[in-house]
Amino acid sequence: MHVLLSKFIIVGAIGFIIDFSCYLLLLKLDLSLYISRILAFIFAVQATYSLNKKFTFSERSSNKLHYFMGQTSGIGINYISFILFYNVITPGHSIIAFISGSAIALFYNFTVANLWVFKK
Repeated sequence: MHVLLSKFIIVGAIGFIIDFSCYLLLLKLDLSLYISRILAFIFAVQATYSLNKKFTFSERSSNKLHYFMGQTSGIGINYISFILFYNVITPGHSIIAFISGSAIALFYNFTVANLWVFKK
């Protein structure tokens, strides 16, 4: 379990870099803070599915639809945390809100991937 979680965290870190880079790029293109957050997530989910399938859960079968469904529920946790941090806990600090939302959703996303998406 520790090996799987470690691999999942490494893939998650790569996904985070993709997510955050897209988010910043979309903000530079003058998209709203909230739309940028959602669109960046879509790019990151595609990348993390491919990486988790090859690297983390390579010996298991998977269901891409389940992955997107699980990650979409995970973005709900991530996005609500993002909004809460941005508007209440650390008002106006979108980077802290972004990082906090991602960290909070990490363990939920691992549980969904491990138990539902990538079956033994």
